[in-house]
Amino acid sequence: MRMRRRNSPTGRIHDRGHRMQDLILKLNAAARFVLDRTEGQGMAEYAMAVALIAFGCIAGETAVATSVNHVFEALGTAILNGVIQ
Repeated sequence: MRMRRRNSPTGRIHDRGHRMQDLILKLNAAARFVLDRTEGQGMAEYAMAVALIAFGCIAGETAVATSVNHVFEALGTAILNGVIQ
């Protein structure tokens, strides 16, 4: 494959390979800049904390609801036994 050469405005000679390499390096630098940003990281941590708290509340409510249900069943049984006798 024959590479074309052209003179750049700065007087240096570039070929397609060097221009492509420069483009890849610039894209790599831009990607690293975007991926290294930590501004959105705080919001993600807050969202994870809220999700964990919500999961704990749901699990706790389920356990409490089961206990309350048993108490009401026992209370209902005691009332029915007291009324029937």
